[in-house]
Amino acid sequence: MKPFSRIFIWTLVFFGLLLGMDQFFLRVPATVAGWREVRTFYLDFRGRLVALPETKGQPTVEKLIDQAQAPVRPTVSRPSGGPGFLYMDGQGTLQFADNLEEVPAAFRSKTQRLKR
Repeated sequence: MKPFSRIFIWTLVFFGLLLGMDQFFLRVPATVAGWREVRTFYLDFRGRLVALPETKGQPTVEKLIDQAQAPVRPTVSRPSGGPGFLYMDGQGTLQFADNLEEVPAAFRSKTQRLKR
């Protein structure tokens, strides 16, 4: 029975310290720059933990990833004879071309030749 009571007492001490630290972060005003940053982080973190069960209407990371309309780009196979060209289009997507004529004129200045 004695080991169980020690574990119980130390568990109560641990949770008491956590509660004390929580109240300290909530009630002590931030006057120093470093303390202000730590307190701001803790309050934001605590607010997110408390709000976790209530996030029914808010999008989660998984929902946002599923909703993203990322176009599927097929793998470009280029003929073994030519070096090929690589350029970035207006949306920031890398594009491949077999010859320089296939690259739009606006992007030809930044086109790079691929070597084998």
